[in-house]
Formats: sequence, structure tokens, C-alpha cells
Amino acid sequence: MLLQVDRARCCGSGMCTLRAPAIFDQNEEDGTVILLQPQVRESDENLAAECVQNCPSGAISVVPGATFAKKPAAGNTESLRRRLRSAPTS
Repeated sequence: MLLQVDRARCCGSGMCTLRAPAIFDQNEEDGTVILLQPQVRESDENLAAECVQNCPSGAISVVPGATFAKKPAAGNTESLRRRLRSAPTS
């Protein structure tokens, strides 16, 4: 499953971040969603689908038909969180 977010549409409720902190975070300045893990592990697909369904603004969606040959590379998500929190919104 591959997710995408529309930060301009996000209302900053934080429901996704509370429910799935390994997949989502929030921008410290405006509270909008930050997608930490676009390619969702198979074990987290139900949780991700729940976040898509429960997003009050509809800012989270599944990319239809996306498939991958390899699993995503492991990385330091805390480092990624810090960088994305401070990233300017467009």
C-alpha cells in the first residue's frame, strides 16, 4: 500500500499521528500532516486504511495500483521527523 497526503487540505486534527506515529507526524508550525512512511508495511495496512477513512479533511489517500518490488530501506525516522517538521509548507 502506498499513501499520499495533501498538506494543503489537512486541517491538523492529529488523529493520524496519534493512531499511527510510525507512519504520520505533524508539522510543528501549522499542525499539518507529514507522511513518514509512504510505503506502508503489510502488517500496518489495516491501521493505515483506518487513518485514511477517519481523516476528517480527507487529506490522506491510497495511491491506486502502486506496487513495489522491494521493501523500503530502513532509516532513522526520528531524523526524518525533525527535518520534515521544520520544512516549509507550500
